[in-house]
Amino acid sequence: MKEAKFANLGENHKRSIGTVAVLLDRMLCGFEAYARGRELHGLLYHERNRLSPEQRQEILDEVDRMRGVLKELQETFGLESEVEDVSRVMWGRSMAFWEDLVETETRYLCRYGATPPGLEDYLDPRIERLIERMEAISRVVGSKASGQGLGTEEPQGKP
Repeated sequence: MKEAKFANLGENHKRSIGTVAVLLDRMLCGFEAYARGRELHGLLYHERNRLSPEQRQEILDEVDRMRGVLKELQETFGLESEVEDVSRVMWGRSMAFWEDLVETETRYLCRYGATPPGLEDYLDPRIERLIERMEAISRVVGSKASGQGLGTEEPQGKP
């Protein structure tokens, strides 16, 4: 790593620059995946990637240019790479989404007006099953058996 040009830069300044740089690089990872043809297909969610070959190449070129600037910032300010463990991401998202599922139960839907007869008997057990399955995913990725678990272990080798 080069000697920092701005040795007297405050830690809060450096942290702010670093945070934005990491968030930008994370977004660029997504753009790069789309430029390489990524499309996700679930049951109710689908992505349609209609980028032309020319658009894909232009995007990849721009991503490379932007990463060149990010590399300069990294070297100038001594920014560290951030490694995000997939199990932590999955655990956090599944735990956060639990509330959205709960608020789909009929007792919460009533705030939008009366619900039709029989909806509670049909919907609530299915929402409960989805909540149980989401909790199961949280347990799987949160367990030590799934690898590093949710501890603060340092990554081994390169990400």
